[in-house]
Amino acid sequence: MLKDLGWDSLEDRRTVNRLAILHKARLGLLALPINNLQPVRRSTRHHHSNSFINIPTNKDCYKYSFFPRTVRDWNLLPQNITDLEDPKQFKISALI
Repeated sequence: MLKDLGWDSLEDRRTVNRLAILHKARLGLLALPINNLQPVRRSTRHHHSNSFINIPTNKDCYKYSFFPRTVRDWNLLPQNITDLEDPKQFKISALI
C-alpha cells in the first residue's frame, strides 16, 4: 500500500526527521545541546568534514537512543547534503 501511495516507510521517515533535527541544531536553529559532539579531526574516505566522532556505547538502551543513532546516520550522509544551509532542502535531499 505504501508503494501505491508513494510514501516512504515509517523507519525512513523517522531517520530523516532525526537527521533534520541534528541539521537544524548544527545550524543553530534549534536549541539542542550538541556541544558534546566532537567533530572528526580530518577528512578521510570514510568521513567528511562535517562528520562527528561516533559515541561509544555499551548498552543497547543507549546505543539506539537519539544521539548515538543519529550521529551514526549523519556520518553516512554525503558531504554535499551535510553542507546544505536550507533545512527544507536538507530534508528533501536526505530522503534520497
